[in-house]
This record gives sequence, structure tokens and C-alpha cells, in this order.
Amino acid sequence: MNKRVIPLLMEYFMNDEKEVTEILKSAGLEVDSSKWPLQIKA
Repeated sequence: MNKRVIPLLMEYFMNDEKEVTEILKSAGLEVDSSKWPLQIKA
């Protein structure tokens, strides 16, 4: 997820971190916003 899906989402949404974060949260995933690029918490 962190190495394949999130980079694809970031590319698709032109690095709009807020939009990708909202998508991940709506999918029930917890985002670790202290890291770049975005990662979900394990």
C-alpha cells in the first residue's frame, strides 16, 4: 500500500496531499501525516 498505491494516488491527484489523505481516511485507513510521502499506519 505505502509503496505502490499511495504513490499512484499522489501522481493521479498531482501531489494533492489533502485530497489523497481524505481518500485514504474515507477508506478507513489511518494516515501518518508526519512522514513524507504519505504512509498509512501499520
